[in-house]
Amino acid sequence: TVAAVILPPMTLIPGLNDSKKLTEEKRETLYDIIMDEAVAVSCISYGPEKIDELNIYEATRQAMYEAIRTLSVPAEAVVADAMKLPDLTIPVESIIKGDSKSANIAA
Repeated sequence: TVAAVILPPMTLIPGLNDSKKLTEEKRETLYDIIMDEAVAVSCISYGPEKIDELNIYEATRQAMYEAIRTLSVPAEAVVADAMKLPDLTIPVESIIKGDSKSANIAA
């Protein structure tokens, strides 16, 4: 599952971090906060058949493009967790281990 989230500028969500480092309870609490704060959210999930067909890297990349494209509000820029997205026409910053370094990616 891949998500694209647009948060208002300067939004701070305490405790937001790499989801793998959070308890289930904390993830659920943060999910509610993110959904309340977000301007737009899009989630895309591919099944095992699609992942096997494309490979995990390409499936993730395609899901990211689709999530960004289907946001209800167009994104002006993207910060991505380690993924290069050269086909986007908006600025993209790819950050290694981004979900632990950027609240925007962790959201």
